[in-house]
Amino acid sequence: MFDTYASRPALSFEQITVSTAVKTLTAASYRIGTVGQYPDGGYPLPQCASEAYITLEGASGTNDMRVTFDGTDPTDTLGHIIKGGATLIVKGYANIVKMKMIRDLTTDVVINVTYYK
Repeated sequence: MFDTYASRPALSFEQITVSTAVKTLTAASYRIGTVGQYPDGGYPLPQCASEAYITLEGASGTNDMRVTFDGTDPTDTLGHIIKGGATLIVKGYANIVKMKMIRDLTTDVVINVTYYK
């Protein structure tokens, strides 16, 4: 069952197609705003996601992908396999930033990602 995290507002949403080239999540989607100086000398902090809710479109055995969370490039034989139709919850800003993906089989994978503060 999908938990909408009612107490935590969504930060943003994106859809990514994962193919034969290694992909990452989009920084502009999980980190909103920049650090800059206000006229009064204060510094606004960007809003950063602490969790990503990811769903894979398609069917298991057809639309699978591999992921890593330490900056290593995944391959069709290296990384955690996530089956088509699955849900993946990535916790922690560092894991979101370092997550890399590649399709596992011969069909591209479409993922839907909602980021939460």
